[in-house]
Amino acid sequence: MKTGGLKLLCMGSMALSIVISGCSGGPGHIPPGGAYGGACTPQTPDDMKKLLGCPLAQPDRLSPFDRLYLSERPPLAQHVYVIDITGEPYERKVLAASLQGIVNRTSARIYLIDSDTGQNRPWEEDDEEASELFWLNYYEQAYGVDVVWEGSIEDALPLFASYVNGYVLVSETEPWTINAGTTIAGRDGVLVAFQDDQALLGSLGLKMKESLVGKWTDTSDCYTYLYDHYYPTMRHRGIAVLNPEEYRLRDFLIQQGILTVYSRPSLSDWDTVKDIFSGMPPDLPVYGYMSVNGLEEFTAVMTLSQAGKFLVPTDTTPNLSFHVAAVPERPVVYSPATATASPCRHDRLNVTIAISDGDNLAMPVNRYIWSSYWGSGSRGDMPMGWSLSLALKSLAPAIADYYFSTASPDDEIVGMLGIGYAHPSYYSDRAFFFSKSFQRMGELGLDTFWTLDISMDDPDSAIWNDVEENIAGGRPTGFFVGYSDMPIGYFRTPQGIPVLMPINDYEDTPSVLASRLTDILAQPQSAWPPIVFLMASSWTNSMDGLVGDLKPLEAQGVNYLTPSQAFRCVP
Repeated sequence: MKTGGLKLLCMGSMALSIVISGCSGGPGHIPPGGAYGGACTPQTPDDMKKLLGCPLAQPDRLSPFDRLYLSERPPLAQHVYVIDITGEPYERKVLAASLQGIVNRTSARIYLIDSDTGQNRPWEEDDEEASELFWLNYYEQAYGVDVVWEGSIEDALPLFASYVNGYVLVSETEPWTINAGTTIAGRDGVLVAFQDDQALLGSLGLKMKESLVGKWTDTSDCYTYLYDHYYPTMRHRGIAVLNPEEYRLRDFLIQQGILTVYSRPSLSDWDTVKDIFSGMPPDLPVYGYMSVNGLEEFTAVMTLSQAGKFLVPTDTTPNLSFHVAAVPERPVVYSPATATASPCRHDRLNVTIAISDGDNLAMPVNRYIWSSYWGSGSRGDMPMGWSLSLALKSLAPAIADYYFSTASPDDEIVGMLGIGYAHPSYYSDRAFFFSKSFQRMGELGLDTFWTLDISMDDPDSAIWNDVEENIAGGRPTGFFVGYSDMPIGYFRTPQGIPVLMPINDYEDTPSVLASRLTDILAQPQSAWPPIVFLMASSWTNSMDGLVGDLKPLEAQGVNYLTPSQAFRCVP
């Protein structure tokens, strides 16, 4: 990254004069451009606008599919300000995320760097700093952004004070106030602040708009009030369920203007959140996460499905308010490699492998990009399925484009769970869920749909009629069902749709997967199944590990296939 860019941009008298006169709005060393502090309205030719880093006038950049997830998509600013929050207390990280969300609503120009591993789902935050720097470098090289300033949140606040309309006071001892503050920030453009930062904000001329401390007696009282008084006026129709201990994602929620609450099925206030789900219009996304174990996850997703909502797991995804703004000028049309002749071998054990959990945006934004996953030199050495959320193309279009454009012929992108995490069998409007999911898969060129709906492990289930009626342009061509060992590993539905289910467990590591194949190979060839599907959990299986343990089995008779090739082996 570049350093000292702010000095070049703003410190010289001529440069300072140009910057202040180039964009109308409030005072400051940068084009203030805040939706809440004066719009950045460039009054110079386009080349000067680009020089200053002001966002150019943009047409409506939301496709009909994007509108499932977004209330708006700001332009990507040329000049980027990096705030390093490593080592900052939680309260300062919330403050930084709220500033980022407000500023990035007009144009995405604030990017956060954090090398701390939090206590909430830390396994999703490992090596986060390296991933954040990877994408920042990618935006510099591929999108021409220029990092003109790097510093702390305390140093950044004076630069962007004109963007905000003051602050609301919240408290960790009343954690519901943190989500209430996020909701209010998304509507009114105020920072979310704690008591220790009141003096700092006051020194910048920022006034407290409201103290939320003591306003509600408990979580249910707070969230019921937010739904009754704030939801009708929020810009976004969806909702977020975010643990108050998590600061990540708050930038996006504030940018998009999303009502934010929290509960999970084992908590006493779950019924309150369930009532909110039921009272909202159908067919809306739910951001964040709402479970800490498999039982809670099943209950939560079932509740959402019956209420006509779908989960977009994002609770540990950083900088989403920035990623959403980077849109490729010429998006890549993904085209998986397919064999003209049947790739299935009768003299070998046909096997396909796919990495799980790509519906969680922490996968493509953080984990996949590691050198042992997508960045591995082993990638392309054997066929592999990579699960990705269909929402990624809307929420982080440049990141989706990166994976589509760098896939090898042996990498197949798998559509994970459709438009969001739901159980289609219980979804209140199956036709909506399937038609939107399949239409998007057709647009993206994806063949494989991976669902966790256990009702779809029955070839005679009536849901396959709904699938058949909504298949768009021949896609999907086949289904993966489940994450764990199923009694039947494959079947075709009466409608002819091929379905594969894993023969292994979620906890299996590469060495365990290899041993499962070795056991099959030890049987008489006449007993071999026509196709084997191995589910590789993203948390315990890297690309390096899978290639290292499984590729040697080719010499013993294994024929590895991509998922779409494997469906052709289902009798």
